[in-house]
Amino acid sequence: MGLRAYVILLIIFSLSVTAQNSKTPKIIEIRQAGGSTQDQEKFPGANILFKTSNKRVKLFHEGALIESDKAYFYSKDNYFKAMGHVVFSQGDSLQMTCNTIEYDGKTKTAIAIGNVDLKKSDMTLKTEKLNLDRVNNKAFYNTKGVVVDSASTLTSQRGTYFMAENKYRFTSDVTILNPKYIVNSEQLDYFTRTKPSLPLW
Repeated sequence: MGLRAYVILLIIFSLSVTAQNSKTPKIIEIRQAGGSTQDQEKFPGANILFKTSNKRVKLFHEGALIESDKAYFYSKDNYFKAMGHVVFSQGDSLQMTCNTIEYDGKTKTAIAIGNVDLKKSDMTLKTEKLNLDRVNNKAFYNTKGVVVDSASTLTSQRGTYFMAENKYRFTSDVTILNPKYIVNSEQLDYFTRTKPSLPLW
């Protein structure tokens, strides 16, 4: 093999390794905790983080900060379960509060449970259980959800929120209450900003 061919192959190999490494999920970081302990009998592999009077638990992963009173952090699995006044913040664009959250750093997905309140600048979503998919930039629920924006209040039994499009797709028992109208539908596309709502009959 000539030197030139060898160099080309080396460059291709290096680019391939770099591409693979860029897709490798980053490890969840412990930013703050009042203290930590372990209980290998009940929670094998977990680092149990807890708050003190002046320090809450703070975990960080690829732009998302999660604060809580307590967290079970499994570093080998890149996973944690946090509870107690949970606050999930993604930059300035999104904030969610709930009782408990489970977060998988490998898939960048979360399950929020109990008094879930998702807020963006143009709307608020309240439900009891919400699945958050950070890779595909969407959230979905299968329990009753209530969405409030500047113009309307919407309720449905199931729904998906496409964050990049500022769009909801509601399914099952959808109702829109607006000072100017009331809409009932089984399916509905609803844009929280400039686009009109589109019933899917």
